[in-house]
Amino acid sequence: MKIAFLHPIEFEELIDKVEIDPIKMTELFGEYDLEFEGQTFEITQGVWPSIDEFDAFVITGSPNSAYQELPWMLQLEKLIQEIYASGKKLLGICFGHQMIAKALGGEVKDAKEWLLGLHDIKVSVQKPWMQPFKEDASLYFINHDQVSQLPDEAEVLAHNASCPQGMFCVGKQVFCVQAHPEQSEDFLKVVIDSLEGHLDEGVLGEARASLTHPADQALMFKWMVKFLQN
Repeated sequence: MKIAFLHPIEFEELIDKVEIDPIKMTELFGEYDLEFEGQTFEITQGVWPSIDEFDAFVITGSPNSAYQELPWMLQLEKLIQEIYASGKKLLGICFGHQMIAKALGGEVKDAKEWLLGLHDIKVSVQKPWMQPFKEDASLYFINHDQVSQLPDEAEVLAHNASCPQGMFCVGKQVFCVQAHPEQSEDFLKVVIDSLEGHLDEGVLGEARASLTHPADQALMFKWMVKFLQN
């Protein structure tokens, strides 16, 4: 399997400061037994994949908002639509989750409040590739935008009170999650600290307090691997 990782972070934002998300995704896919060849595309810098050369496409997180309609975002929307029309697999994480929903006819809005830290999400629909199955998963969230309306063909798979469209799929082709299964507790601590002075101390305190339990990272990557394999 050949996977294109579409990295939607501009260089001046984070790319030179931390290990980029496609690297984390690549390492974790390998750890959970996905046999693949991956290539990262810095789409904010005008580097784009050819759809014909890949079997699956992964769009990772970004500090940008999916409704900004920057030139590279408009091009990404078009590419998502072309990938979907081709029948190839699409996997979206956080910003990728939002962009895929928007490109396929959904809507993304500012949720007016942050969802930050470790939160449970209830799985309401079980798919065959969700093995092993767990009804309540704990995942890391870093977002203040959310999918407010899903595409017509989409099906909600999981949610919580703060994130009604927390996970969705479109048939066997698209799987998206608002959470960050690729991130670590240490990364969440860095993000929370970086928001000092920008967010209410109560929000930051609750986010820090939430990090007392491990995230279901292994579970989510097993699901993603099985989704891509089937």
